[in-house]
Amino acid sequence: MDRVRIRGGTNYLVIGLMMLFLSAAEPLRAQMSKEFSFSTTVEKTMASVVSIEAIKIIKARDMRQFHLFRDFDDSEIDEDIPSIGGGSGFVVTKDGYILTNFHVVAGAHQLKVTFSNHKAYDAKIMGLDSLTDIALIKIDAKGLKPVKFADSEKAKIGDWVIALGNPLGLEATVTAGIISAKGRDINIVGRDLSASTRGYAVENFIQTDAVINPGNSGGPLINTSGEVVGINTAIASRTGVYAGYGFAIPSNLAHHVMEDLMTYGEVKRGYIGINIGNVDEDLAEYLRLDGVKGVIVNNFVPGGAAESSDLEIGDVITHVDKKRVDRANELQAIIAGFGPDEKIILTVVRRGNTRKIPVTLKEREVQRKPIMRSTERSVNKPRLGLLLEDRIKEQESWNPFGASRNNAALGVEVVGVKRRSAAAEKFIQKGSIIESLNNKPIHSVRDFRNELDKINEGDILLLRVTSRGNSRFVALRYWGE
Repeated sequence: MDRVRIRGGTNYLVIGLMMLFLSAAEPLRAQMSKEFSFSTTVEKTMASVVSIEAIKIIKARDMRQFHLFRDFDDSEIDEDIPSIGGGSGFVVTKDGYILTNFHVVAGAHQLKVTFSNHKAYDAKIMGLDSLTDIALIKIDAKGLKPVKFADSEKAKIGDWVIALGNPLGLEATVTAGIISAKGRDINIVGRDLSASTRGYAVENFIQTDAVINPGNSGGPLINTSGEVVGINTAIASRTGVYAGYGFAIPSNLAHHVMEDLMTYGEVKRGYIGINIGNVDEDLAEYLRLDGVKGVIVNNFVPGGAAESSDLEIGDVITHVDKKRVDRANELQAIIAGFGPDEKIILTVVRRGNTRKIPVTLKEREVQRKPIMRSTERSVNKPRLGLLLEDRIKEQESWNPFGASRNNAALGVEVVGVKRRSAAAEKFIQKGSIIESLNNKPIHSVRDFRNELDKINEGDILLLRVTSRGNSRFVALRYWGE
C-alpha cells in the first residue's frame, strides 16, 4: 500500500510540474507570436504602397492566315489599340512623388494610381532611368505618408524581409521571406536596351525568397522596421510566375537615382570609361592575387576618365573608396552612386603590388529618348472619341413590319472608335451598343447628345455598353467629344 501511495504522489507531482511549466510557457508563446508577427510593420507601411495601372498603345495585327472574302477595310488589319498593364509603387514624398519600375510605366499614355483605401489619382511621369529600371511618377496630392529608406549595405543575408504590392491583380498583398543573396547579376535590365546602352545597365540585385509575382514590380521590399531595402523588380521563372526567388533593386541605388530624377529629370552618372571582367581562380593565381577577388581592367574607353588617370590595363580593382569589389556588377553599382566630376580612390593590384589610384569621374553621354510627361490633352484629357448611329434605320431595313419609333431597339450603335480616345482606353469597340448615359435610356444619337450637353468637362459620365450579348457599365471622365 505504501508503494502505491508513493507512486501516486509521484504521478501527481509530475502532472503538477507539467501544468506549472505549461502555464509559464503560455506568456512566452504569446510573446514569441507577437515578436514574429509583421502586422504592425505592414500596417505602418501599406498606406504608402499603390497599385499602378498603365495604359499603353500597342500595334494590333490580324494574324489569321486565311480570310473569307477580304471585304473589310485594310486599316483594320494593323492599328493601334490600348493595352492595360501595371504594377506597384510607393510614396516617397508628402506631395505625391512615387517610385516604381521603369518597365511598369515606360511608354504609358495614361497612368492611374490607386491606394489601398481605393482612392485613385491620375499620374504623370517625372523621370525614367532604363539603366537601373527605375521610374519616378507624381500625383496631385498633399499630406501623403512617404516611406523611409534603409541602408541596403547594412542588410544581411538571412534578414527577414517583406514584399508589398499588387501581384496578379490581388490588391495590397503581403509576403515574407529572407534575403537569400546580395549582389546578383541576372542580365535582365539590359536585355531590352539598345546595343549602345546595354553594357551600361546596372544590376546588383537583392535576392529574396519572399513570394514576388507579376504586379509586384515597383513595390517595396521592406525590413522588419518597415524601411525600404529594395524595389521588387524581377523573378526567376520558366513559367512567368513565382518559382522560388525574386530580385529587388537595392535601396541605396534606388534612392540615388530617385534624387537625380527628382532634381534633373534624368540621372547624372559618373563614368570611369573601362571595359571590365570578373576574376576566376586561374586568373587570380597568375596575377598573384590573395584569393579570387576584384575586377580586371580589360581595356579603356576612348575619352573616358580612366584614360587620363594612372590606371593601367591589367590592373585588378579590389576597392572603391574602401568598399570591397568582387564582381563587375558590384563595381558598376558602386560607380552608379557617384556623379560626374566626383573624385574616387581605386585600390588596385598590379603585378602583385597594391596601389591607390585617384580618378575624377566624367559624365556618361547616353542617347536618351524624350520622356512623355503625360501633360498633353491626348494623355491626361483624352476626348470621348465615339462615332454613333441610330439603330432604328438598320431595324427598318430588315424588319419593315415591326419597326416603329415606339418599339425601336434601345441604344445607339458604335460605328467607330478613335484611337487613343477615352472610349478606346475603356475598350469600347466598334459594334457595341450604348443603352444609357448617366442612367438615362438612349434611343437615338439625338438623345445621346442631349444628355451629353448636360455634362461639364472634367465630370465623370456613366455608360451602359452591350457587346456580343454582354452588358457592362463604363465610367470615364469627359473632356469633350
